[in-house]
Amino acid sequence: MSVEENTMQTLGSLVYDQEVKIVAIIDDAYNRLPSRADFQIADLQAIATELAIGEGTIGAALSALSLRVDGERDLTDDVLAALYQLRESVPEVATLFRDYVNVQEGRANQLRYLESLFRDQLGCDLLTLSPTDALDPLRLPQMIFLDYLLDPRGAEYSLPLARSIGERIREVYGKGPKPFVVLMSTMHPIPQEAKSHFRDTAGLLGGMFH
Repeated sequence: MSVEENTMQTLGSLVYDQEVKIVAIIDDAYNRLPSRADFQIADLQAIATELAIGEGTIGAALSALSLRVDGERDLTDDVLAALYQLRESVPEVATLFRDYVNVQEGRANQLRYLESLFRDQLGCDLLTLSPTDALDPLRLPQMIFLDYLLDPRGAEYSLPLARSIGERIREVYGKGPKPFVVLMSTMHPIPQEAKSHFRDTAGLLGGMFH
């Protein structure tokens, strides 16, 4: 993810001027479990083929979970999540998710600079949240960095997540002070039309959206 340099300078000033203490980054890099959206159909088919053979420890793992996988359609979000949580105890399962883990680590690495900036250099309390995580009413951020692509399938699938996040922000902040929301993306810069559409979909007011 990237944020324009002049925006970063402005945000640094905001942190000091507005006495920002808590900052959140909302990004799918922080998803704790995989879903079908994280895979191409061909990848799901390859995983399903390995599971359908059901030999050795993979077969035992499927039996323990009372799962049967005959094709990629059987790999629902719940099934993928259940299998993913076995990866540390079942090496063969870990192999099936190796590419997914590598991609997630790459996404997370793109955020390390931002994390270090706010946590280490500016001394902020930093929250790292997935697009579906709730905001803690007792630990509300004054500044939120929001990923433009909240779903790996693209902007079309990200907008419903943006709408949901906007609803959670309005609900949890109520009539109190609203956070500064900063849109970030690997797109440099984000086209103004796309940014405006994202803002309107999320229902974020122009004054709180950067």
